[in-house]
Amino acid sequence: MWSLTGSGRVPAVIRRFNKNALGSVALIFGITAPVALVLGGIGLSYSVAVTTKTQMQAALDAGALAGTALPWESSDNDRISAARRVYNGNFSPSGSSFQVTGGKPNFELNGVEVSGTASSKVHTVFAGLLGAEWATVSVSAAAKKMDSEPICVLGLNLQQRATIDFNGGAQLHADNCVVQANSDNGEGINQVGHPMLTAKRIGVSGNFVGSGYSPAPITGTVPVADPYASLVFPTIGSCKANDLKITNDTVALQPGTYCGGIAVQGNSTITFAPGIYIMKDGPLWMTGGTVATGKEVMFAFTGTDSTFSMEGSSTLNVTSPASGPYTNMQFFERNAVSSKPNGDLWAGVVGNNTVTFDGVMYMPDHQIWMAGGSVVNITSPTFALVGDKVWLQDHTVVSVSQTNLRGISIPPDQIGHFGYSAYLAR
Repeated sequence: MWSLTGSGRVPAVIRRFNKNALGSVALIFGITAPVALVLGGIGLSYSVAVTTKTQMQAALDAGALAGTALPWESSDNDRISAARRVYNGNFSPSGSSFQVTGGKPNFELNGVEVSGTASSKVHTVFAGLLGAEWATVSVSAAAKKMDSEPICVLGLNLQQRATIDFNGGAQLHADNCVVQANSDNGEGINQVGHPMLTAKRIGVSGNFVGSGYSPAPITGTVPVADPYASLVFPTIGSCKANDLKITNDTVALQPGTYCGGIAVQGNSTITFAPGIYIMKDGPLWMTGGTVATGKEVMFAFTGTDSTFSMEGSSTLNVTSPASGPYTNMQFFERNAVSSKPNGDLWAGVVGNNTVTFDGVMYMPDHQIWMAGGSVVNITSPTFALVGDKVWLQDHTVVSVSQTNLRGISIPPDQIGHFGYSAYLAR
């Protein structure tokens, strides 16, 4: 019997065994150590290559996504530049903890979608013992454009409080599209009373007030640029009429320039022939039970006090042009000004009116005001309401459906998207 305690003396048989065992271990270690060292080195080299590839792949993915996610109207150069910039910000061979050469990305475009490849060589000292001092690492990535939900109602003003405003029991329903307020104000979308706003998404660059939302608004969204800023106003011709007034009458009107605008009242019935109606220095004003209809018409507004106004239980049922430069444009304002001291311009549908149209109400210098229990139904494959401000009041109900009932062709740059997103095509 022996013990590791006590005097600490080890029996002779144990000493003889240790001496022989140590010699055997030394011999085995001498044989296996170089092999273990090589295997460990190869493992380390492989780990270095895998780490480099992981970093390159993440950078290439990020670059492809960044280029693809830019707005639809972005140039090819902008997309490629964005992809390279993001890649270089996420991977730099010279900044790697390993010795890496190459790694420069090559990005290509397929329409608005970006794909890319990159290749580098990683110095692998231990693997060099097997004739592979440099390991080649290659990666590829491709992104797809995600059609984020298209916008149908847009309040353009960036600073004004309540770019989209609700009072009383007003309702706006845009169930298959997005409502966006560009205002960066803390009350960019405002609700007073018990109104309701429903949409596929609701966005505001600032913040919102009220609780009548479904879903809840997304705050801090990127402001959406004026989608029709570059659209040229139609040519203003000679005056077809001056300060035209129609009372208690049935009239068929023809396209042209109406200097001083058109005023219709007293239960009149108006038919608009297809074409463009320019209101120069005056409004299109309907009141007193007027009924107006027209197919493939556009109302254009420019100059002093040029606006659209409906009052007093009037009815309007029109469709927009189905072809040409003003396809899908129902109301088009450019360079209108107010003669009033406060300078405000209002495009108003006020007082139990019924309005149906299938194009865009584009009034960038106007506050679009719908109130007094009016009912407005809009079907448009792109935007429906675009104004400096959109204001709904009382028990007015506005329903918007982003639907292409006539199958008309719409350029992609005239479809606004809520944010710009992309995903990896794996």
